[in-house]
Amino acid sequence: MKKPIAILLIFIFLSTTILQNRVWATDLESFNKISNGIVDVDGVQTSVKMTTGTNNLIGTVLTYIVYAIPLVISSLLALAIQPDTGIKVQLFTIEDLLFGRYELFDIDFMNVAEHTEVGEPAYMSSNTNVLVKQNVAKWFYAMRNFAIVSLLAVLIYIGILMAISTIASEKAKYKNMLIHWVASFVLLMLLPYIMVIAMNVCDISVGIIRTVAENTKIVGQPANTNIETQQGLNFETTLLYGKIDENGNGFEGLMTKIAKGNSWESFTLAVVFLILSFYQLKFFFMYLKRMLTVGLLVVVSPLITITYSIDKAGDNQAQAYKTWMKEFLVNLFIQPLHALLFLIFMYSVYGIMERAPLLAIIFLAALSRGEQLVRMIFKIERTASVRRLKRKG
Repeated sequence: MKKPIAILLIFIFLSTTILQNRVWATDLESFNKISNGIVDVDGVQTSVKMTTGTNNLIGTVLTYIVYAIPLVISSLLALAIQPDTGIKVQLFTIEDLLFGRYELFDIDFMNVAEHTEVGEPAYMSSNTNVLVKQNVAKWFYAMRNFAIVSLLAVLIYIGILMAISTIASEKAKYKNMLIHWVASFVLLMLLPYIMVIAMNVCDISVGIIRTVAENTKIVGQPANTNIETQQGLNFETTLLYGKIDENGNGFEGLMTKIAKGNSWESFTLAVVFLILSFYQLKFFFMYLKRMLTVGLLVVVSPLITITYSIDKAGDNQAQAYKTWMKEFLVNLFIQPLHALLFLIFMYSVYGIMERAPLLAIIFLAALSRGEQLVRMIFKIERTASVRRLKRKG
């Protein structure tokens, strides 16, 4: 992502410096008159209408081309997260995603009940997520029954080996296998409770961060149906639609600036909008993949208990169980980590949003740097399912 952004910024810089509109004048007074559309003809000052040159035409065309891309992306993302409650969502926002307001990305697979808060726009219900949860629950119980039958077969096998064995060392070995089998069976019974506790801790953590964000009155407010008229809801709606209070104080959003600005200024702001939509698309697919990954980990979790006793009997190391647990926990708690980093960064850049919208959006990329730093401090290794944001950003 860095190279495309760098190329766009270089192009904007060159286009606004090399292809700029030039007004030639012998002194400052003449320059100001010509800039304001006033010319001196035979000593008589005449007002003239400025014409749009080739440079402005090119900027306008490029603005329409670039502006169309994020509009399409935003429309598709908004369509994908439309709730089943009849409430229309006009804008998909990273903030609402990280603060757990879209049920489409909910990973509480131990709770398959359909959400009933029809009148609450802060929680966008999704029957798609409910169907995924139901299928995950169905396959989980099927795998759990298969694991129970398999463990019983392993128990019979261990019992036969212990019965026919006459060597003390072998009996000790089989006794050790029996102990690991008991641990596997206990783990199989406790595994649903372990996952429920982990998922609840994750939800509570996100809820606490969301509450703190909402209490700031700056970020954390949900984007709902009338984002154009409800100013300052959250980071992305404020950036796009501005924040104007009852006294008319505040600043205009990117949408208004693009419509009012000149060709090249509008083009620059359209590029900023494009970068924002890219990050929205990126987080959408990242958390969609996270939801599906956690569902798959839940489905295969009973099979891990079978390999637990086998691994422990072999080299006394439960490699498969450790790998599964690391994947599960990292996928789970990546959301509260991102939500906390988002709150810190976006709260910090809220004041510069009006003057430097591009800088505010670039802070979204800082989520990856902050995530790397936290992982380094707590020595959390990278997993196979959750990729570093830096690699794709």
